[in-house]
Amino acid sequence: MRTNPTLAAARLETAASYYRRVYDLGGGEYSDALIRGLIDLYDDALPQPETWKALILDARTRYPAEPVVHWYFAQLLIKESRIAELPAGFKVARAALPASPPDARLEFASLLTGLAERTASIPVKTAMAAEALAYANETLKSHPTGFYSRRAQALKDDVARLRQTKGGD
Repeated sequence: MRTNPTLAAARLETAASYYRRVYDLGGGEYSDALIRGLIDLYDDALPQPETWKALILDARTRYPAEPVVHWYFAQLLIKESRIAELPAGFKVARAALPASPPDARLEFASLLTGLAERTASIPVKTAMAAEALAYANETLKSHPTGFYSRRAQALKDDVARLRQTKGGD
């Protein structure tokens, strides 16, 4: 990138075109990794805010059962200062993510917790912590013991640590 930015940009555009083909074909076995790679390309390596936004909105409709698309949508709302729309976005995620097994819901809650840790906005931290905690409690209710219970309890611990930091309540 530093020695030949033009060549690097051309190669990144080529990579993006291949990612886009796979995305358009359904994502393959690891669609979450594909979605992240493509969206991140247009956020970091080839900054194109309108393409980034369009991909997030499209992925949310095309891949509604993927936790990562709802996480990116939350990031979009934050970036556009549309914080008041977070609860509606969470409602869409809750309806789209399968309840059983709770893997997708726990993954989304974990992603929200990580995003909350990186934000300075108290309302955002509060909203994300509450949503993550709701998924953890829901999982603990339906899976009081075992693997999912341990994951949900670890998530609750993460939320508790988040709430101990400034603005986590």
